Amino acid sequence: MLAMTRAGQGMTWGCLQIYPLLVVGTLAGTILPGQPEAASWRIFLGGVLFQGLAWVVSFLMYGIYMQRLMTSSLPSPSVRPGMFVSVGPAGYTAAGLISLAERAPTLLSENYWTDIAVPDGEVVRILGIMAGLFIILFAYWFFFIIGGPLSSPMPALPWPPYRLPRYSRVML
Repeated sequence: MLAMTRAGQGMTWGCLQIYPLLVVGTLAGTILPGQPEAASWRIFLGGVLFQGLAWVVSFLMYGIYMQRLMTSSLPSPSVRPGMFVSVGPAGYTAAGLISLAERAPTLLSENYWTDIAVPDGEVVRILGIMAGLFIILFAYWFFFIIGGPLSSPMPALPWPPYRLPRYSRVML
């Protein structure tokens, strides 16, 4: 039988299981310019679909995570740096959406879905960037919840989860 730990005793990092799919959108947006035209649409579509699947699974994990935080309060300051893992899925999803949105105007013709004056690629680009910016705000919200306690002097975590927030803060 599985025992569930209290939030104050340690956090379950369930969102780590979906991390490989979280980088597919960013990878697809990066390699799209160098691909032939026939393959680029498939790469774009696969990147959007896998990024969306990863975000849905991560969002479900966020629900469980938030429920545990609401019922058990924040963990002790020595364990709080481990909460930084919750920033990753939103950050990767935002990067993937914005990267793919920037490539949309070159892949979608003017009237691919609609007959309006604005090209469909530009509509997808604007919607993708807006969605990415919203998800960046979501990531910053998690970051600011745990941002203050990252300077705890005596961490109760093993080496990798304690160092991850320090290195990632430099990248932000």
